[in-house]
Amino acid sequence: MSKAKNCILILDYESQRVTRLTKCLENNFCVINESIGENALKKISEPESNIKVVLLNMELQDMFAHQFISNAISQSSAQVIAYTDNDDIEAAKTALEAGAFGYMHEPLQLEMLPTTIERAIDLAESFQKILSGRKLEQDSFNQQKITMAREILAKRALEGDAITSNELFHLFGYEQESKKQSVEEFNQNIKILQESLPPEQKPTVLLVEDDKPLLDGLAKRLSRKYNLLTAQDGLEALNIADQAKITGTEIDVILLDIFLPKIKKDILNKSKFRKKIIENNPKLTENMEKREEIDLDGVDLTPLLKNMHPDSETVIMTAYKISDIAVQCYRNGACTYINKPFPGPLLFKAISRALQRKYLKKYQEERS
Repeated sequence: MSKAKNCILILDYESQRVTRLTKCLENNFCVINESIGENALKKISEPESNIKVVLLNMELQDMFAHQFISNAISQSSAQVIAYTDNDDIEAAKTALEAGAFGYMHEPLQLEMLPTTIERAIDLAESFQKILSGRKLEQDSFNQQKITMAREILAKRALEGDAITSNELFHLFGYEQESKKQSVEEFNQNIKILQESLPPEQKPTVLLVEDDKPLLDGLAKRLSRKYNLLTAQDGLEALNIADQAKITGTEIDVILLDIFLPKIKKDILNKSKFRKKIIENNPKLTENMEKREEIDLDGVDLTPLLKNMHPDSETVIMTAYKISDIAVQCYRNGACTYINKPFPGPLLFKAISRALQRKYLKKYQEERS
């Protein structure tokens, strides 16, 4: 008996776009079309619903898009990917702060869409597995997550193990970021004694970006919230990741630019990573004696860094909408990508999603 296809609900009144999206997805997914927000909410909240992802045109006719997103993620484990007709930073901010998994704008990159949807489905199914077997009729989906948070804390305390409040926050409290809720406030909301948590540990983020002004600007913002490591080229990133591993520092999220400076051959030949770099990309050996510089971009770096820090999650950053490269990064282990220039909320949301994905994997493995 073949496995039932996951369902995708397209919430859009624009018939030509619905047709394009349906044609793109119908071979891999069960596609449901709806044009009214209220009707869509009823469909995704049905007990037997297998709707894992909603593709949302933010120009809804019967409600505000942020209201739909908030209601959808509170009533089910379905993830929402929002889109607009134009590149609208405010729309992106609104969608992501409401809890959307992702944001796109026309022209939609249809060749990338199935991969993005699969990532969203992974997240939806992770929540379902963590909450499996819990029939809390009086609780909303968010209340179930709070209940699970309490249980994880109790279990860890009995086993003499530790869980940081930051891990709990990204597992169960990320939707509250738009309300400027701190980790400490989240702890109070789930009625956990502060002394039951170990000292707060910031997640470690490795930022790899060759544009110095952009690197400095991002570093200034990110260092307030994360333990930040920075590199301007691939070889420097490998050295930093290696040193982190030696000192026992776990890198949680890697922000990685796709296009990075070439590495001079003589510098590569002196590097301890020369063999690994060439083994990862055998084409580098072609005409190497004639080359002065060697490519070491984000596509090449993704598996190398992942091998050093296997529990890390990678977010690809690029100013170029080159979908085949982004797909290759996905295949090499990246969890998502964002296009430059991006608003601050989009970057923080991408990191938050990556942390959430990391912690979900961790607790799924503990329960298996």
